[in-house]
Amino acid sequence: MRRQRGYSIAELLIALAVGLVAIGGISMVMISSAGLYRVSDGRARIQEHSRFSLGMMEQDIRMAGYMGCFNAEMFPSRFVNLVRDPADFENAYALLVGGHEAGASAWSPALPAAIGQGGHAPVAGSDVLVVRGPTGRSLPLSDTMNTTSVPIPLASVDGLEVDGLAIVSDCSYANLFVVTQIPADKKIVHAASKNIEAKLTRVFSNTQGATVTPVATISYFVAAAGSGVAGRRSLWRQENLKAAEEIADGVEQMQLEYGIDTNADQLANQFVAADGIGAARVVAIRVSLLLKSQQANLVRTAQTYNFDGAAATAPDKRMYTPFSTTIALRNRLN
Repeated sequence: MRRQRGYSIAELLIALAVGLVAIGGISMVMISSAGLYRVSDGRARIQEHSRFSLGMMEQDIRMAGYMGCFNAEMFPSRFVNLVRDPADFENAYALLVGGHEAGASAWSPALPAAIGQGGHAPVAGSDVLVVRGPTGRSLPLSDTMNTTSVPIPLASVDGLEVDGLAIVSDCSYANLFVVTQIPADKKIVHAASKNIEAKLTRVFSNTQGATVTPVATISYFVAAAGSGVAGRRSLWRQENLKAAEEIADGVEQMQLEYGIDTNADQLANQFVAADGIGAARVVAIRVSLLLKSQQANLVRTAQTYNFDGAAATAPDKRMYTPFSTTIALRNRLN
């Protein structure tokens, strides 16, 4: 009978040592891969949120002051605000763009109480943007109005709301009014209960390309995130006096500069803060956002970055990334 032999102690020790080295190497690779994944995921989320935020703001800013084929820059006296309280924050449609420059604890001009509806107060140190423009597509009239006081006949009422703002316009005239009723026959009512009177300034006709466009005063600001997680912020968007909606998580701060046209060449000759606009004509807005990662400890040391023209050091080891873009107001370019 052949004698059986096993491994010697030396052989077992060598095998264990090799195994431990292999396991250690694999563990290091896995840990490194997991770390790289966390960094890549954090960076991707920041880029995604910045792209979505700036994209939505760009759409609203570009369309500020849109009134169908009517050009308020060419015929300013032919735009009439028929809303009963035209000076109220949500109704001041003639003021296409503006904002509130953030100080240490307050804004200039002072922040209206209307901004931050739904319990989402803007955070100190971050600017607030206000634009006025369409919230839906222009809806063509289905017929010609018989008189200025009859309901406006439409083929579709998509995007219109009772008590919401709308503009009826053709290429020569425009009226801002409050929609007071949307009957089943799609002939929308503009009663004197919410408007100066039930009459428009003109009989609008489908043969002249008249349309009705839903519009609103739109505010953008940074506030505490809806998740309720301490220290987390988001970008919020608010229409008129409705509750604000959370646009993107991780937006830490927003700074704005307004490009004003000082020589009527339709170009931004100077960029100023919101409280420096005065009576100047704004033709562009420079938007700067600072985003931070949701996850902590994505970087080994606190980052140093440049935001809004100044160097800053991050207060923690999250990933901080600034983004900036300049957006032209399409309806200010004749």
